Amino acid sequence: SFPFEKFLAYKEEKRNTFLKFIQDASPKPLVISQPDSTHWTGSGCVSKERSLEAQLAYLKACMETESDLAFTYLEPWYGVGVYAAAYGCDYIFVDDEPPQTRPIFASVDDLQGIPKPHIKDCQVMSHVLDMIRYFKDQVGDYIDISLTDTQSTNDTASLILDPCELFVASISDMESIDPFLTQITELIEEFSERQMELIGGNLALPGHIMLCDRKLGGIAVSDDNMAFISPQAYDNSIFPYNERLSRHFGGISIHTCGNASANLKRLAQTPNLFMVDLALGTAVDPMPNRQDAVIEAFSGSDVIVKVKVGDQELDKISDILKSDMKTIVELRMSCGSTDERNRRFEKAKQTIEEMAKA
Repeated sequence: SFPFEKFLAYKEEKRNTFLKFIQDASPKPLVISQPDSTHWTGSGCVSKERSLEAQLAYLKACMETESDLAFTYLEPWYGVGVYAAAYGCDYIFVDDEPPQTRPIFASVDDLQGIPKPHIKDCQVMSHVLDMIRYFKDQVGDYIDISLTDTQSTNDTASLILDPCELFVASISDMESIDPFLTQITELIEEFSERQMELIGGNLALPGHIMLCDRKLGGIAVSDDNMAFISPQAYDNSIFPYNERLSRHFGGISIHTCGNASANLKRLAQTPNLFMVDLALGTAVDPMPNRQDAVIEAFSGSDVIVKVKVGDQELDKISDILKSDMKTIVELRMSCGSTDERNRRFEKAKQTIEEMAKA
């Protein structure tokens, strides 16, 4: 019952808007509003059939939602622990929450000599690949597919090794953890390439949580640890591995939760950085980033800065809208009605345009 032809026209409209924004040297800010989706829940991701059903319902709702841009792809999402699972971390489902994992190594000493995992031996990775096959079988070439949620090397390491041990070693003992971090990075490269090969012509990049297109490249990673890791530890144990992924895939886009203000300037130096995704409002994250830090890091660059904020707290991005950044504003709304969401989107968009002109 999915309206494929209507969706293709809708997708093309949003795609053209996005590609024009990318090419424009000084584009006006664009605004995103999106409906809720249940594929992020435990019940939504544990079954490839339920995941596709939830995502198609989301895409159908998008077509009724006023927004400058849209996330028009399917994602074989199966939580944040895909790479941790390859190392033996159990997937844990509690009620209807997204799946979680717990570290299995208590000390850096436990890392010595651990073998590199094989994709074929990991049930969680096999599930992701099965989702891709199923999605392609059901939607053909009509709908794009992205990579699964790819946690950064450091994020993944902190799901496998006790985070305190990891962060201490990131400052005092990089020699002990570099082989482990390098091995994780290699696994990210291998499994991402396996997904890309399987997705084929449907492939939309850079990936999870980013605006994607078949004409774009690179890879998207979630790098939440940068919100609280020290600048020295970031420089030692995060930046080099993101740099490697960026060079390998020809670009990188990076998301972080929390307040990463202390590391944003260094993040901005990542080679071929295409897009960042950051919270600026407390309606999105209880510890959002600082406006001044975002502006200092990205002002005057070609990096697309996607900032997330509640539609009732636009003052938190007022200075960003006046800066010379390539800004996309993603709104968080606490309303269920599509009509109410659309009304609030139009109001917020008008306010954002006025603030950008001031």
